[in-house]
Amino acid sequence: MDTDELEIVEVAGSGDHGFLRAVYDTVLRPSFPTTELDMFEAFARDLAESPDDAVLVAMDADRPVGAVVDHPMPHLGLGLLSYAASRPGLRGRGIGATLMAALRTRWRNGPVEFVVAEVEDPRLHPETTENAPGARLRFYEREGADLLMVPWVQPGLGGRERVPGMLLLRVWSRAPARSVPSSTLVHWAESYYESEEGTIPSDETFLALRARLTEFPEVEASPIDRLSALRPLE
Repeated sequence: MDTDELEIVEVAGSGDHGFLRAVYDTVLRPSFPTTELDMFEAFARDLAESPDDAVLVAMDADRPVGAVVDHPMPHLGLGLLSYAASRPGLRGRGIGATLMAALRTRWRNGPVEFVVAEVEDPRLHPETTENAPGARLRFYEREGADLLMVPWVQPGLGGRERVPGMLLLRVWSRAPARSVPSSTLVHWAESYYESEEGTIPSDETFLALRARLTEFPEVEASPIDRLSALRPLE
């Protein structure tokens, strides 16, 4: 497969439901644990209800071989790279880099100041055949992402269990600042938890997470190789 011959197709909420299902089943579902991936019905509904969202799909002839999900939130001042994955068996062939290049063009022309992504902390999540947190982190490092020096807990998607031991990456920024406003991250975290869990939580875990997010007015964005300096959530 020659990545120069890949076609990037953008799927919005009004896109082909059957095609979107095929992308979900062959690219996304094999790439993420069930706790980290929305059920297809919720995934498709959210895409349809968010006109700024898009799925970029890398096509090798008529076969989807990679996908990224872009979720800009201009009212919060940031965007979320919800998912980025290549089809199993085709990883490490440049598909992800091709999709990230397409995303950066979209972000430069978009409304947000920076974009974050959630990834598993390889210190806390084991490598398996299906899931490789270390490899995913190295991919983002090659793509120029920064590590935000705060721990993260993914909310319970669709009422499922939360995913602790996560990291936040800044995968793109309009400005070269070495930090992001903590207030922006907190507003996003509260909105994210409320949308997935029905309310802004007040439990011990969320309050501890919020305290770490607001410990300083700015959250440092550091090279990913400084991961050992990041203290996990206690």
